[in-house]
Amino acid sequence: MIGDRRNLLLVAIGIVALVVAISLLVASSPRPTEGGFIFRTKQSNYIIGDTVEFYFTNARSDQVTLGNPAPWSIWRQTVDQWVLVYFPLAPQILWPVRPGETLNWTWIAENRTEQPTRIPVEAGEYRIHLFVGIDAEGIGMDLLAYFTLRERAP
Repeated sequence: MIGDRRNLLLVAIGIVALVVAISLLVASSPRPTEGGFIFRTKQSNYIIGDTVEFYFTNARSDQVTLGNPAPWSIWRQTVDQWVLVYFPLAPQILWPVRPGETLNWTWIAENRTEQPTRIPVEAGEYRIHLFVGIDAEGIGMDLLAYFTLRERAP
């Protein structure tokens, strides 16, 4: 009888642990925005000099269009406004994104002499701006992904 209660208790603990694990997994999974898109950085914090990784997923049931293969820009928060830090040069060709398709990009968070940034890359709050076209008239949606840059520890 004691063994039966013990087994029942172990099963109950196992079920609770499974429910908690599934809840944490679901809570940490990226959710689509109102428009049915997922646009996120892989991490929320980076060190200056790191490669910032970010991605866009079309979680809608229809195809959408990007204005080019790299339609994003990097902005840094200053005291009173967001200022442009970097934007990639890319051919201006329409780039279709099928339902369920994910596109990945990277940006090296450093100042470059061959391609100077608009303002210096330094520690602070940053956002990546992406415009997604939803229809042929150019109606679309601005998506933002945020991250923080920190100085490398001495």
